[in-house]
Amino acid sequence: MDIKRIHPVAKSNGEKPIKKVINGKSFNTATSEMIHEECFAERDDDPYPYCEALYKTRYGAYFIVKYNEEYYNPHNEEIDLRDAIEPLPKEKAMAWLEKYNNKKIYDYFDVEEAGDEDTTLTLRMSKSLKKRLSEAAIDADQSLNAWCVKTLQRVLEASRQQTAKQDE
Repeated sequence: MDIKRIHPVAKSNGEKPIKKVINGKSFNTATSEMIHEECFAERDDDPYPYCEALYKTRYGAYFIVKYNEEYYNPHNEEIDLRDAIEPLPKEKAMAWLEKYNNKKIYDYFDVEEAGDEDTTLTLRMSKSLKKRLSEAAIDADQSLNAWCVKTLQRVLEASRQQTAKQDE
């Protein structure tokens, strides 16, 4: 069987966007954000390397585009290459990004810290206090939850240090 090579990776040569409806949902590279692309060329000079690109739709769904994926074409009984879209659940998208570009993971996912399991604390407060807390979190380039947890940790540590000084 011969391998028939088709176009190289769409990102690098300006090919048309790839779009497909899967289970009643539209996946379109033109309207989605490409998070990361990883190529797996067997040779440096391979004009049609197999690549995978992780995308996020504007509604928060994740999918992988597999560029130049080999498949058996029964019509001509040859191995061809195609571009395929595969929807991914959030957990699998996170695992893919963790493997191929760990530095970007915090930009797209809330990552749990190792150790203790999380618990929930509900606080009642005025709207104005919540607004001020939200603004402080934005200024710190953090989520409101992350900023509040870190601030509470700092206050608790300062309180412990103050108590330790008083006990001396």
